[in-house]
Amino acid sequence: MLLAGYCLAGLSVATFHGDESMHISTSRDFFTLFVERQPERLRVTPPYLATDDAQMRLLNGSMARYAFGLALHLAGVSPRAVPPSPGWDWSKSVETNIRHGFLPTGRVLEIARRTSTLFLVGSVVAMFGLGRVLEGELLAYVASGLYVANPAVLLAGRRAMTEGALLCCGLLTLLVAAHMAQRPAPSQRRALGWWVLLALLGGPRSRANTAGPCSS
Repeated sequence: MLLAGYCLAGLSVATFHGDESMHISTSRDFFTLFVERQPERLRVTPPYLATDDAQMRLLNGSMARYAFGLALHLAGVSPRAVPPSPGWDWSKSVETNIRHGFLPTGRVLEIARRTSTLFLVGSVVAMFGLGRVLEGELLAYVASGLYVANPAVLLAGRRAMTEGALLCCGLLTLLVAAHMAQRPAPSQRRALGWWVLLALLGGPRSRANTAGPCSS
């Protein structure tokens, strides 16, 4: 609980990164799919431009995108308050991006950051569980403590980007796999459930682009 509180406590002091605006912009997909109910608009077909919505869908996992959209929707935020595509223009100055409306409002940024930080908290819990399954409580406390003490993990996880979701799903995948390896062979139905859970957590929807400015 203390480690989770520590993750949440520093949310507001994380410096802004242009990728946050970009990832918040992609949360429009949630509104398109679940609010406007127009899934045909999310189809991905070539050619792909560098700042095209389809390119962003291919480069970045969808877990954070839809989580941000859900959080904004539950908070009563209109999709019109979300920065327009592509979210941030790295070829322009900060002032130009602000003039074009790419800088998210304080409320939108805070909601998205809280969502990402909750994923980070989930990854801390998963790290603790993984250490406990492998070696017991001592390793669990040491590993999760060192994990939270990593500045890169804290900063990236608190920002409204894909790192929080990536870390959470990645560590949960390892935790489930370790649990399956440690436990006696379950019944066929229960075994299928564990395999389905492993596949869902380890799927590409939680991955992040590592080839450009929106690296995760």
